[in-house]
Amino acid sequence: MASREARLRVLKMLEEGKITREEAQALLQALSGTAAGSRASAGPRAGGAAAARTAGVADLLKGLLRGRRSAPSGEAHEVSYDLSGVEHLEIRRKGGAVEVLAEPGRTTLEGTANAEEQWEVNEGRGIWTLSAVPWGAPTRARVPDHLPLSLSVEGGALAVRRHRAALTVDLRGGKGVVEDHSGPLTLRVLGGALEAGQQGGSVKAEVQGGKLVLKLAEPAPADLEVQGGVIHLKVPADATFRVEPVLQGGVVRFDQSLRARVRRENDAYVVGEAPTTVFRLRVQGGKVEIKEL
Repeated sequence: MASREARLRVLKMLEEGKITREEAQALLQALSGTAAGSRASAGPRAGGAAAARTAGVADLLKGLLRGRRSAPSGEAHEVSYDLSGVEHLEIRRKGGAVEVLAEPGRTTLEGTANAEEQWEVNEGRGIWTLSAVPWGAPTRARVPDHLPLSLSVEGGALAVRRHRAALTVDLRGGKGVVEDHSGPLTLRVLGGALEAGQQGGSVKAEVQGGKLVLKLAEPAPADLEVQGGVIHLKVPADATFRVEPVLQGGVVRFDQSLRARVRRENDAYVVGEAPTTVFRLRVQGGKVEIKEL
């Protein structure tokens, strides 16, 4: 790659937000060293060294173009991505722990990873998918609170806090917590345990052989499905709602504080007068327990 062309490409990437200023500076310095090495080369050995430097810069540039950031061995590192124009963010993790803090006004993803971890971003159709590998490395990220987010964790732990847009969580064989979320919420728990605090917005949840504790600060429409697992649905003491269950070898139970307020209407349970919130439950070989917060 010609030195002038490479510099222009680096500056273009910086302008588009694909790399940080520090990364651009490092690349430009590396390119300057390559050019100087080429001019000073006077023999086969020097020429070989210049070629190696050129190849190293080219590899670094290709890695940044793919959105991959890796750390020098033995050092923790920061990663940063400009999310301007991105419509949906996906974070995927195998093993280890994921902690996501959503912040108002933010337009970037800032994260910390350990030395063995690499983050890859694949961009397409306004959706970014960020994957952290390998197993066992921790991931921490600060993201915009208004950006729809999908989080998938397999065999690890997750935490999402203060998110204010559509959120999808897929937890497989691990444990997690969603705190202070507002907006549509979709949850899938396969053999794991998840606790979710919902401030407002509809909820869809599927639990297979796992456990979900769902805390609703205010009643909101919910579609919940259980297969061989358990859902603890917690509602405010003064909440009014209607429960429409479909039972196939499963059970729906109310705690003692709610039992006195429950009445049957055909195949439904009604709590309070003229409720507008409906909980639709499909229970197959598991149970849903409805309790006061």
